[in-house]
Amino acid sequence: MANDNLARKIDDDVYTRLDAMDATVKVNADRNDRESRFPRENLRALAEAGWTGVLNEPQFGGLGLSHLDFAEAAYRIGQADASTGLVYVMHVGAAQTINLFGNTDQKERWLKAGNGSPLRHLLDQ
Repeated sequence: MANDNLARKIDDDVYTRLDAMDATVKVNADRNDRESRFPRENLRALAEAGWTGVLNEPQFGGLGLSHLDFAEAAYRIGQADASTGLVYVMHVGAAQTINLFGNTDQKERWLKAGNGSPLRHLLDQ
Protein backbone atom coordinates (compact mmCIF):
# COMPACT_ATOMS: atom_id res chain seq x y z
CA MET A 1 0.00 0.00 0.00
CA ALA A 2 1.20 3.52 -0.72
CA ASN A 3 0.93 4.70 2.90
CA ASP A 4 1.42 2.45 5.93
CA ASN A 5 -0.17 5.01 8.28
CA LEU A 6 -3.68 4.55 6.92
CA ALA A 7 -6.28 3.90 9.56
CA ARG A 8 -7.97 1.30 7.37
CA LYS A 9 -5.73 -1.56 6.30
CA ILE A 10 -6.61 -3.84 3.41
CA ASP A 11 -5.66 -7.40 2.71
CA ASP A 12 -2.26 -7.59 0.98
CA ASP A 13 -3.77 -10.17 -1.36
CA VAL A 14 -5.60 -7.34 -3.15
CA TYR A 15 -2.30 -5.72 -4.11
CA THR A 16 -0.78 -9.10 -4.96
CA ARG A 17 -3.57 -9.51 -7.53
CA LEU A 18 -2.80 -6.04 -8.89
CA ASP A 19 0.90 -6.83 -9.16
CA ALA A 20 0.02 -9.98 -11.11
CA MET A 21 -1.94 -7.80 -13.55
CA ASP A 22 1.19 -5.74 -14.26
CA ALA A 23 2.71 -8.72 -16.08
CA THR A 24 -0.37 -9.09 -18.29
CA VAL A 25 -0.52 -5.36 -18.99
CA LYS A 26 3.20 -5.14 -19.87
CA VAL A 27 3.02 -8.13 -22.23
CA ASN A 28 0.28 -6.48 -24.28
CA ALA A 29 1.53 -2.87 -24.13
CA ASP A 30 3.91 -2.87 -27.11
CA ARG A 31 1.53 -4.76 -29.37
CA ASN A 32 -1.39 -2.49 -28.46
CA ASP A 33 0.69 0.60 -29.24
CA ARG A 34 2.20 -0.81 -32.44
CA GLU A 35 -1.16 -2.00 -33.81
CA SER A 36 -3.27 0.84 -32.34
CA ARG A 37 -5.35 -1.72 -30.48
CA PHE A 38 -7.80 -1.04 -27.66
CA PRO A 39 -6.32 -2.68 -24.49
CA ARG A 40 -9.22 -5.12 -24.14
CA GLU A 41 -7.12 -8.01 -22.76
CA ASN A 42 -5.61 -5.77 -20.11
CA LEU A 43 -8.97 -4.42 -18.99
CA ARG A 44 -10.46 -7.90 -18.97
CA ALA A 45 -7.64 -9.09 -16.69
CA LEU A 46 -8.17 -6.11 -14.38
CA ALA A 47 -11.92 -6.80 -14.30
CA GLU A 48 -11.41 -10.48 -13.50
CA ALA A 49 -9.19 -9.49 -10.57
CA GLY A 50 -11.88 -7.05 -9.37
CA TRP A 51 -9.88 -3.85 -9.94
CA THR A 52 -12.40 -2.23 -12.30
CA GLY A 53 -14.70 -1.99 -9.27
CA VAL A 54 -12.03 -0.67 -6.92
CA LEU A 55 -14.28 2.04 -5.42
CA ASN A 56 -17.61 0.22 -5.67
CA GLU A 57 -19.39 -1.21 -2.68
CA PRO A 58 -18.66 -4.93 -2.12
CA GLN A 59 -22.37 -5.85 -2.20
CA PHE A 60 -22.37 -4.67 -5.82
CA GLY A 61 -19.27 -6.58 -6.89
CA GLY A 62 -16.64 -4.00 -6.01
CA LEU A 63 -13.59 -4.03 -3.78
CA GLY A 64 -14.87 -1.13 -1.63
CA LEU A 65 -11.42 0.44 -1.37
CA SER A 66 -10.40 4.07 -0.96
CA HIS A 67 -9.43 6.75 -3.45
CA LEU A 68 -5.84 6.31 -2.26
CA ASP A 69 -6.02 2.65 -3.30
CA PHE A 70 -7.48 3.70 -6.64
CA ALA A 71 -4.67 6.23 -7.15
CA GLU A 72 -2.07 3.58 -6.35
CA ALA A 73 -3.69 1.15 -8.79
CA ALA A 74 -3.87 3.79 -11.55
CA TYR A 75 -0.23 4.67 -10.97
CA ARG A 76 0.92 1.04 -11.17
CA ILE A 77 -1.19 0.28 -14.23
CA GLY A 78 -0.02 3.48 -15.95
CA GLN A 79 3.59 2.56 -15.29
CA ALA A 80 3.03 -0.76 -17.07
CA ASP A 81 1.06 0.76 -19.98
CA ALA A 82 -0.06 4.39 -20.21
CA SER A 83 -3.00 3.72 -22.56
CA THR A 84 -4.39 0.99 -20.31
CA GLY A 85 -3.97 3.32 -17.33
CA LEU A 86 -5.93 6.08 -19.07
CA VAL A 87 -8.79 3.80 -20.08
CA TYR A 88 -8.79 2.27 -16.57
CA VAL A 89 -9.15 5.70 -14.92
CA MET A 90 -12.03 6.67 -17.21
CA HIS A 91 -13.70 3.30 -16.60
CA VAL A 92 -13.47 3.59 -12.81
CA GLY A 93 -14.92 7.11 -13.10
CA ALA A 94 -17.94 5.74 -14.97
CA ALA A 95 -18.37 2.98 -12.40
CA GLN A 96 -18.07 5.46 -9.55
CA THR A 97 -20.82 7.62 -11.06
CA ILE A 98 -23.18 4.63 -10.95
CA ASN A 99 -21.89 3.69 -7.49
CA LEU A 100 -22.58 7.16 -6.09
CA PHE A 101 -25.73 8.20 -7.95
CA GLY A 102 -27.37 5.02 -9.22
CA ASN A 103 -30.33 3.40 -7.55
CA THR A 104 -30.20 -0.18 -6.29
CA ASP A 105 -31.61 -1.60 -9.52
CA GLN A 106 -28.99 0.21 -11.62
CA LYS A 107 -26.19 -0.94 -9.33
CA GLU A 108 -27.45 -4.53 -9.54
CA ARG A 109 -27.64 -4.42 -13.36
CA TRP A 110 -24.51 -2.41 -14.15
CA LEU A 111 -22.11 -3.10 -11.30
CA LYS A 112 -22.90 -6.39 -9.64
CA ALA A 113 -23.58 -8.24 -12.89
CA GLY A 114 -20.13 -7.23 -14.18
CA ASN A 115 -18.09 -7.81 -10.99
CA GLY A 116 -18.03 -4.07 -10.34
CA SER A 117 -17.50 -3.23 -14.00
CA PRO A 118 -20.32 -1.30 -15.70
CA LEU A 119 -18.79 -1.83 -19.15
CA ARG A 120 -18.09 -5.54 -18.70
CA HIS A 121 -20.14 -6.47 -21.77
CA LEU A 122 -17.76 -4.40 -23.93
CA LEU A 123 -14.78 -6.33 -22.63
CA ASP A 124 -16.30 -9.65 -23.64
CA GLN A 125 -16.42 -8.75 -27.34
